[in-house]
Amino acid sequence: MQLIIILTLIFIISVADFFIYIKIKEKFQRQSEESGSNIEKLTSTYNSLQQEVKRLKEELEELEGKYVRLKNKEVDKRIEQRTSRPSEIEVLLGEKLVSPEDIKKAKEFIQNNNSPFSILDALVLLGKIDLKTSDYVKTKTHPE
Repeated sequence: MQLIIILTLIFIISVADFFIYIKIKEKFQRQSEESGSNIEKLTSTYNSLQQEVKRLKEELEELEGKYVRLKNKEVDKRIEQRTSRPSEIEVLLGEKLVSPEDIKKAKEFIQNNNSPFSILDALVLLGKIDLKTSDYVKTKTHPE
């Protein structure tokens, strides 16, 4: 009798263990399927993000190229403006605002006094031109 009770208990425990095993196995399979699905979604998202990063890098390179071209055009334009404008001396002599002798005296003044003055400043100090004339010449020779 005790043997039958022990065998019955072992059988009941075995059946309970079997159902517990099935439940655990089903839960593991569900989680495994969900993980697989999540991995597929994440892989897809990762791939699309990689393509987006690649596209953005290409766009950045294109914009950097445009920036460099525009910057070079701007530099070329500034150089052209500087080279196409007459010098202060050319304006002064061309419009007969001073004589060549006045220019010579202003250069000597700058050299003899070791002065940081421009030719216009020296001419103003020597009384050969006034400030209004100096400003006029500056507008003709400076792009700003």
